[in-house]
Amino acid sequence: MTVLRRLIICTILMISSLPQTLSATERLEVMVRSTILNIRESRSTHSPVVGVLSEGDRLTVTTTDMRDWIRLDDGRGFISIHYVRVLSRTPVLLAPPEERSAQSLAPSAEPLRTAFTSSPETAAVDSLDHSQPEDELIAPTTGATAQESPIQASPGDSTAHNLKVDTANQLLKASVTVESVSKTCRKNLHTSGYEFCQLLFKLKLSAEQNSAQQIKITCAAEALASNDQNNQILYELTNTRSVSSSLSNTSIIVDWSPANEQSAIRHVALKEGVCTATATSD
Repeated sequence: MTVLRRLIICTILMISSLPQTLSATERLEVMVRSTILNIRESRSTHSPVVGVLSEGDRLTVTTTDMRDWIRLDDGRGFISIHYVRVLSRTPVLLAPPEERSAQSLAPSAEPLRTAFTSSPETAAVDSLDHSQPEDELIAPTTGATAQESPIQASPGDSTAHNLKVDTANQLLKASVTVESVSKTCRKNLHTSGYEFCQLLFKLKLSAEQNSAQQIKITCAAEALASNDQNNQILYELTNTRSVSSSLSNTSIIVDWSPANEQSAIRHVALKEGVCTATATSD
């Protein structure tokens, strides 16, 4: 009996030490709670460190099939979930029926108003929210829900090429291809209005190998919002970040939020947008 008991205990310990899988993929809003948190290239403490986060940094991540590791949505790598505080969880679901395409929205009797929003350029090793004001962060909201849905990328607009001459008078070529676009929106349960949406562009990069070369990526999209009075506002959204030419895959997030709207936003239609890449020697 003693031998059998020991075998059972050993089996339980072995099972508990194995990586645990998650039942469903979730988008998390997290805050770093350790002084310094390493970003790893893969899901292992032996993996190379590709970046560093600081205490208080807030960002969005996605769960993986290993419970201990979460993937940064900006494509930089993986971090341990044990050193962050989870602010909110969003199951990866299809958007509600009212999330219609921009083309299907009925024209308004009033002319469209246009609002411009743009995120400042963010370095590849910075947190998503470092250069954004506090009220634009993805902070948890009481009584809020969020949904995500895939958006079909437009093949005709998916690739852009740019050329620039470097100091040696050699042409540097860079291109970016949009592999997929996903949409996440936050809806307030008290007002039933949309408070926040974001487009996550997953990109494939191609550039001449040059250790000193950076690629500046700009993604742009349009959002058409309708309020309680059926007034429509067209938002032009952009975000720019720089990455190393050695990367083959990355991602960029474009955010939307209502601009001084007194009435609740009932519908938000986001077009898939387009991304461009410019090779620089900076």
